[in-house]
Amino acid sequence: MKARNIYVSGPMLQKQALKFAAGLKLPKFSASNGWLESFRSTRETGDVKEATIENWKPSLIKICNGYSLKDIFNLDETRLFYKAVSKRSLEMKCDTTKGVKNRKERVSIVLLTKVLGEKEKQIVIGKAKNPRCFKT
Repeated sequence: MKARNIYVSGPMLQKQALKFAAGLKLPKFSASNGWLESFRSTRETGDVKEATIENWKPSLIKICNGYSLKDIFNLDETRLFYKAVSKRSLEMKCDTTKGVKNRKERVSIVLLTKVLGEKEKQIVIGKAKNPRCFKT
């Protein structure tokens, strides 16, 4: 769609994903907003070389040895720019507003999933009222 210069929205992706899921007979798939966000963030997965993964596997097995699968987690951190506005919006020809600077207020969110697939409650990390780095 990019080659055709056609904008693809989140709801369009979700609708197409539901069609694919139906064709693959995946009854529990819902194409939720969480799924959409995960789908959008998969761009960075191609950065790790296959050889690096293969070399790391034996070390990972040693590290996890002795732990129950219910005690092993995958953790990822992401940022939420909660005051940012969409980069795409409807415009009228008579609009005189030009580009607007996006707000940069954000919080960090930690996402945890057990190896067995259970999702844990998200942890929101906000700003400290009195940051330690400024204490005298």
